[in-house]
Amino acid sequence: MAHKDYISKTRPKKKSNPYRKKTAAKKRAPVDWGFRLKLVALLAIVGGGVYFLNFIDENPGPLAEQGQSIESQIAQVQQQAQQKSQQEEDPLPEKPEEELAFWTTLPEKKVEVNGGYEVSDPKKRKLQCASLRSRQRAEELKAKIAFTTGQPSDVIRKEGSNGVLYVVQLGPFENKRAAEKLKHELRSNGINYCIIYPWS
Repeated sequence: MAHKDYISKTRPKKKSNPYRKKTAAKKRAPVDWGFRLKLVALLAIVGGGVYFLNFIDENPGPLAEQGQSIESQIAQVQQQAQQKSQQEEDPLPEKPEEELAFWTTLPEKKVEVNGGYEVSDPKKRKLQCASLRSRQRAEELKAKIAFTTGQPSDVIRKEGSNGVLYVVQLGPFENKRAAEKLKHELRSNGINYCIIYPWS
């Protein structure tokens, strides 16, 4: 019987068992860096808030030590800010005092007029108050003028292209001013439509 060399002989490959389940290699899940960054930021915010609250509790400020309410503290801060802004603004210059010298100087001054001036009106005037067709009505107006003003008047008969008219007139007056004065007096007594004419 021949001697077999089992050492140098290569072993045959094992056949895969078709009935054996293949074990799937476990895959590692990818690292979610976005979630980690959000978690770190959230922790930082929470930690900062806790630190800020502790800092406020340890340093309440001068207004809290005095026991003032929040509304009064806010009002005081606003008032201080307003005062500061007013101080920064340029103040308006003071209104200068006006020296009214004429109150003292006018009474001391006198205006002297040398000579008198009179306005002379060489033309005499007459006042015509009515031109009526009835002599009776003209006489009634003459009586009314005499009764209200005490001035005498004349009834003058004039013939024209329109017929006979009876004119009631007063005058003569030395100047126009005297005639105007009587005209206003007659108007105040209800006698209107008087006209001033040059005396002729």
